[in-house]
Amino acid sequence: MKKIFLSIMLFILSIPLFVNAEEFDVKNFYVNIDVQNNGDAIIEYYFDLNGSYNGYDLKIDFKNNNTFYFNSNLNSLGGSELNNGTGIELISIMGVNKNDNFDFINVSGDTFKEVDEASTGKYGVYLYSQDRNGMSLKIFNPSKKKKAFYIKFKIKDLVIEHNDVSELGLNIFTDGFRESIETLKCNINIPFNKNLIKGWAHGADTKINTNSNTKIEYLVKGLKKYTAFDVRTVFDKINAYKKSNIDALDKIVLYEEDEDEQNTYIELQNNYRYYIDAKNYLDIALKSLDRTYYDNAIKLIYKITDTEVDKKEELLKIASDIELKITEREENDAINSVDNALEYGTYYFYSTAVSKVNILTNQSLKRELSLRLNIVKEKLIKDEKKQMKYEMIVLVLIALFDMLIIFSNKKYTKKKYANKFNNKYFRDILDDKIEDVSYLFYKELRSNTFKAAILELIRAKKIQYEKMDKDEFKLKLLVDPESLPTNESNLIKYLFLDKKEVTSKDLAKNESKRYSKIRKYRKDAIKEAKNKNYFETKCDKKVSRAYFSLTMLMIISIIGLLYTLCTHHFIFYTWIFYFFMPYLPIMSMIVIHDMNERTAYGEDQFFKYKAIKRFLNDFGKFDDKSLPGVHLWDKYLVYATFFGIAKKVEKEMKLRLENMNIDDDLLVTSFNISALDSISSATYSSSYSGGSSSSGSSFSGFSGGGGSFGGGTSGGRF
Repeated sequence: MKKIFLSIMLFILSIPLFVNAEEFDVKNFYVNIDVQNNGDAIIEYYFDLNGSYNGYDLKIDFKNNNTFYFNSNLNSLGGSELNNGTGIELISIMGVNKNDNFDFINVSGDTFKEVDEASTGKYGVYLYSQDRNGMSLKIFNPSKKKKAFYIKFKIKDLVIEHNDVSELGLNIFTDGFRESIETLKCNINIPFNKNLIKGWAHGADTKINTNSNTKIEYLVKGLKKYTAFDVRTVFDKINAYKKSNIDALDKIVLYEEDEDEQNTYIELQNNYRYYIDAKNYLDIALKSLDRTYYDNAIKLIYKITDTEVDKKEELLKIASDIELKITEREENDAINSVDNALEYGTYYFYSTAVSKVNILTNQSLKRELSLRLNIVKEKLIKDEKKQMKYEMIVLVLIALFDMLIIFSNKKYTKKKYANKFNNKYFRDILDDKIEDVSYLFYKELRSNTFKAAILELIRAKKIQYEKMDKDEFKLKLLVDPESLPTNESNLIKYLFLDKKEVTSKDLAKNESKRYSKIRKYRKDAIKEAKNKNYFETKCDKKVSRAYFSLTMLMIISIIGLLYTLCTHHFIFYTWIFYFFMPYLPIMSMIVIHDMNERTAYGEDQFFKYKAIKRFLNDFGKFDDKSLPGVHLWDKYLVYATFFGIAKKVEKEMKLRLENMNIDDDLLVTSFNISALDSISSATYSSSYSGGSSSSGSSFSGFSGGGGSFGGGTSGGRF
């Protein structure tokens, strides 16, 4: 018999977790913009992805909150709030055939439908939501469909009408776009344009082509992820909704072709923004006499550079007058708060007064009011000490009542069924399935359960493992799953789906299908285990009363804790006691619950398996004659895998076989047990957590900053 020990276990270790990453996340991203004669823009996206994915999240904005205010007094003209659109309208979403030479004329494909929620792996649907800046899309188009994404939408009033030309400035991507792009093409079509057309791009090396007066093309090769990219185009004047009322062409050209002028424009625009925002804060501060707005204004004022010193001094003078009024209001509030604290003597009025006194800048008044507040503080401490005596009495009563419940129910908290099996070791193979044993020990299936169950299928020759090249392997199904017990049938269906054999690559696919299979395996296994009569179905009435009483004590303790948190502000001794007090009834309930749970049969089986575990742990201590036959050792390895001691047991078994001059080929499941360590993360855990759903109520798009103009797209695959 050939050695198959190591190769079999490598099947479980080698299940692939990741697909090799492509150099670029997106192969092609094509943008087509059709400018309308009223200033709107019809925009189309085509993009096809590399690698695996379930779909794509996109946040498409028509408005950029980070743009500068429009300032007509500057020598040059960069991006400003005028570049923002006024609204956005989704036209269509489709799944289309992948094509490096995709043409936006006569687009055909699978039209996607808007839904309120969808699960991972779904195709042909999308989630939609909108905010004040744009729209969020979650498009379900999994890689297995081998379809590209197509989106068509309108941004309203994107074009600016100047006195001499029209302008379109758009952020194609913000720095929130999470994918790298191999080829980015952006075409801007202006079919009614006759004379001027000129363009610029920012964020990447861009080839710009203007072979005709009706179309301008932008081409980027290799756009990095998280890179903001924008385009700017000027063309013949049209009658648009947004008007600047300035001659803009020379200013735009100066900005785009003079780096120093760009820096000057940014500095002056920042100063202008700080000036406007600071003035707004000062207006609010004057009306509300709130120091928060005053402080915000001061921070912005000191950001204004010395090139605008006149504006800075203007604002500082206004701020000085406002500060005097705020200070006067704060002093009056502090005096009134201290008077209220002395009159009412509660912590609420005391803490309110302290907060108002602490912000005073008049140190003399601050000291005077603080001395008056000390009188209130001493009274509050005295009241808390008095209250603490009564709280300690309640704590002692809770503890005594808890002990009384435990002792009065002592005979009911003892094991209902005495353990008749008291041997240290047990060597027999029991009839329970490994899933049943897991339920007996943990009331659930754990990763070791899953590994041991697969090992049992290999041991019983119901599936076969074959080594392939390098780390690749193949699994073959040797039996009809329908003829097997439910647990084994479900597990095989999870591994093979509807196939007779699978490779390691196959096991990394179809996550959504495997998720449903593993859920069924777990559900049915626990259902069967519950029928084994391991546990009592009903607690004793006496114990139920104890549970109720202890629950009441726990609730009282929690109420006491909340009460002390609300009423104690200087003395915290009882707070500490109340914090730990709820644990006393909780631990008591756990003890009672554990001591009364298993049936007589459950007790017997539980301690037999505990004895099997001790036997396996001490396997190396036994002499050869006292060990069971070698033909049973395969099954022992299954148990050892479940108990998490397989590596140790395997090592001892190999040494024994060597000493006994027996070929270890006889031990079918004796292979690299350490390979089992990856099974949970490679298959069970990933599949069990892999199924997900998205709903319209919780869906929101991704956003990002960057770019000088309006709008912007961010997002990435999911």
